[in-house]
Amino acid sequence: MTLQQMPSGSWYGSRQGKAAVIRQAGDGTWQVKMCDPSDRNAGHDGWVLVGVGYENAAVATAETGVT
Repeated sequence: MTLQQMPSGSWYGSRQGKAAVIRQAGDGTWQVKMCDPSDRNAGHDGWVLVGVGYENAAVATAETGVT
């Protein structure tokens, strides 16, 4: 899967073969979430917070390996 920008401004791609989203948080930084219901850290919706506080989407992509 290739990284795609969504109409909301967030980015959708994959990480370790699973769906991933890069989105802007309320404080203006960027966060990365990955869908992995089998991860015991996943929330009730199956998404795991991978990282927070990134300066922009490009930095979040580079540091988390989302493609």
